[in-house]
Amino acid sequence: PRKLKEAIKLVFDRLEELDIECYEIFTDWFSHYLSNFDFKWNWIEWRDVVNKPESRQYFFISETLEKAVRLSYYERIHRSIPEDIYTLMPVKQEPNFAYTNESGEYYGPAKLLNLRMKNKDSGEELIKWLNDDVFPKFQFSTDDQIELIVNCLLQNGSKSFSHLLNILDRYFVLLRHFISTPQQQVQCIHVIHSYWKTSSQFIVITINKFLSHRVLEAASIAQWIFSESIIPLGKRQYIWEIMTRTIDKSLDSVALGEQKLSEMDDPTEKLDATEEEIKNYEVMKDKLEQARDEKKLLFQVIFQRFSMVLNEYLQTNAGKDDNWYKMTLGHLKLIGRRYYKHIRENLSTLELLFTNVDPQIADVFQQIKLMVINY
Repeated sequence: PRKLKEAIKLVFDRLEELDIECYEIFTDWFSHYLSNFDFKWNWIEWRDVVNKPESRQYFFISETLEKAVRLSYYERIHRSIPEDIYTLMPVKQEPNFAYTNESGEYYGPAKLLNLRMKNKDSGEELIKWLNDDVFPKFQFSTDDQIELIVNCLLQNGSKSFSHLLNILDRYFVLLRHFISTPQQQVQCIHVIHSYWKTSSQFIVITINKFLSHRVLEAASIAQWIFSESIIPLGKRQYIWEIMTRTIDKSLDSVALGEQKLSEMDDPTEKLDATEEEIKNYEVMKDKLEQARDEKKLLFQVIFQRFSMVLNEYLQTNAGKDDNWYKMTLGHLKLIGRRYYKHIRENLSTLELLFTNVDPQIADVFQQIKLMVINY
C-alpha cells in the first residue's frame, strides 16, 4: 500500500530520533512485512546508507536483512536486493569448528572426541577418558577443556536444533562436570559465540537451549553480555535479544514454580500428610526459592554492569562511539520499562548502583524508579 510505504520511509528518515525499543520493534515488523511481499522493496532509495556505517539507518538495513534471512534463506534474500547494498548482507551462516587444522595442537583429541560422541559413548565414559588420558597427556587448561568439549558437542549437534537437543540430553552429565562455576559458564558461552559467529540466530537459540538444560545460569549469561570482548557488540540487536530471552526464562521459572506450589496441598495443614507429600512440598518450595534468588541475582548483575560500562564510557571514551552509547543506554531504559514490576523487591539495592554515576545515567534510573513506585 502506497500510504504504508510512505510511513515506512518517514520512520526510516527519523530513525536517529527513535526510542531504542521502538527502533527494534520497527526492525522486527519491517522484516516480517517484507516476508509477506516477496521481500520486494525499493532498496535503491536507501543505497547511500552504505557510506554511513555508524548511522542508525545502516544498522537498521543490516538487521532487517539478517532477520529476513531467518524468515527465509540466504540465497533468497541475496537475490532480492541490488548489488549496491550487498555489503549490508550478513555473512552466510556456517559452523566455525575450532579444530579443522590437522597440524593444530588439539586436532587429534578433537577428532577422537568427535568420533566417540558420534558413537554415542556415555557422558560418564567420556569424563573418565578425558580426565585419565586426554587432558593430562596434552596439558589442557580449564578454558581449553571447555573449548574442546563444547566445540565437539556443537559440531555433533549442528545439523538441526533437534540434533542439538538430543546431544544436550545425552551429554548433560559431561557438561555439568566440566562447566560448573560462573567463570566456566562464561567461557562456554564464548565458545558458542565463536562456533556460530556467522549466525546470530544460532547463537541466540543455542545459548537459550543451554540455559533451559541448566548447563548455564542466567547471571552468567548477563556477565558474558558485559564481558570485554562482547561489550562492543552492543550495537547489534541479537546481544540484547539474548538478554531479554534470559530474563523471560528466569521469570517463567519463578511463575512455573509458584503455579506448581499453589496446586499442591500444604502438608502442614493436613493431619494425615505422608512423608512423601511433605518431602515433595519441601522440594518444590526449595526450587521456587532458588528460582527467585536466581532472578534477583540476574537483575543485580544486569543493572550493575549497565551502570559500570556506561559510566566508564563517559569517563574515558565519550564521543568515541556515540551510537554504542545510545544503544546501550536505550537498552537500560528498555529493560527498566519492560521489567519494572520484577525489580520492585530489590529496588533499594539497585539504586545504590547508580549513586556515583554520570547524571545522564542516574536520570535514566530515576525514570525507572518512578515507574516502579507509581505503577
